[in-house]
Amino acid sequence: MPPGPITNPGLASIEAVANPAATAYYYFVADAVKGDGSHAFAVTFADHERNIATVGGQ
Repeated sequence: MPPGPITNPGLASIEAVANPAATAYYYFVADAVKGDGSHAFAVTFADHERNIATVGGQ
């Protein structure tokens, strides 16, 4: 759990939502192998399915 309230985002979070980074990624999955909160990103659904098989998350 985060250190603060879940429904009380910080300014950096609000700015990120208002001004999202330009990227081609459509899919992401948590990296359960590393278990450190990182994610694997993919442009295509086929790549996403490979990421799921590789990192073991859903």
